[in-house]
Amino acid sequence: MKKFFNIITDLIVFILLFTICYIMFSKIILKKDKVSVLGYNFYVILSGSMEPKININDIVIIKNTKDIKEDDIIAFQDNGHITVHRVIEEKKDLDNNKKVYITKGDNNNTRDEAPVTESIVEGKYVGKIPLIGWAIIMISEYFLAFIFYLLALVFILILLRQLAKIIVSNKNNNKENTDDK
Repeated sequence: MKKFFNIITDLIVFILLFTICYIMFSKIILKKDKVSVLGYNFYVILSGSMEPKININDIVIIKNTKDIKEDDIIAFQDNGHITVHRVIEEKKDLDNNKKVYITKGDNNNTRDEAPVTESIVEGKYVGKIPLIGWAIIMISEYFLAFIFYLLALVFILILLRQLAKIIVSNKNNNKENTDDK
């Protein structure tokens, strides 16, 4: 059972590390504005406009979809930046007969000035990873230092795992020796 738990834990850690490395590689090395993993985008929140639901330094997970309705939280292009706000009203644009959304940050007193057209919607909020956005920002600004610390962390984890194996092995050997007497 313990071996099964270790395998599952290692698999989850590997998937998380792989996803984070993929996002970082795409953002830092390839200079992509938008990184998509299996139809989901990830954005670091830089303002408190959606608090307490979404906080500064949370990473939001946005599903690429145009299936938007009132009360959904959406990500959309806003003057070259991504904004994540709640849809408070859905309307038809009388000029071109297309949907537009009236949005507002949960923590803002007023709604957003400009309506959001379907063409600038990135997708719908489906979840968040709390508090690790600061790491993404720091990594992007100090990439080489991040690589050094990541390698050091991996090395320490490997050493700790080997040390744990040695301790368990010594306990088993000591137990066998006392059983033989």
